[in-house]
Amino acid sequence: MQPIHSEINPAALTPTQKFLMWSPFIGPNIKLVKQIKQQLKQRTCFPKEQWNGHRDIDSIVEFSKKLKEANEWPNHYFHPDDPIDLLFFFTDGDGWEAIDIMMEWEKEHNSEFPLHQGRLYSELFEACPNQQNLIHL
Repeated sequence: MQPIHSEINPAALTPTQKFLMWSPFIGPNIKLVKQIKQQLKQRTCFPKEQWNGHRDIDSIVEFSKKLKEANEWPNHYFHPDDPIDLLFFFTDGDGWEAIDIMMEWEKEHNSEFPLHQGRLYSELFEACPNQQNLIHL
């Protein structure tokens, strides 16, 4: 299983592309979301072997399920090297559910959510001293 990738970099969109982001048929989000969904659909199970070395795989799976629901991804089979900014890309235009997840994470860990270009999904859990707290988000 390979990490998710995209030809579109959400952080590098031009002002015009940002303006058109959610426009039907022409907005760059249409292609980006389609690319992410296609890659996730190809995954057949949660890659526990890729998460080797992480303390609490059950917490990671549970958090992944919440992220899947919030962003309406086809599954929660996230790879540790999936880019955070793509997994948290709002698929429906408002993204309030994913924003709630980020705000709860920040409150629980008293730090800014690491949603930065180039950050990997696994880094979210490495930054979390008590992964058990992720279940309650």
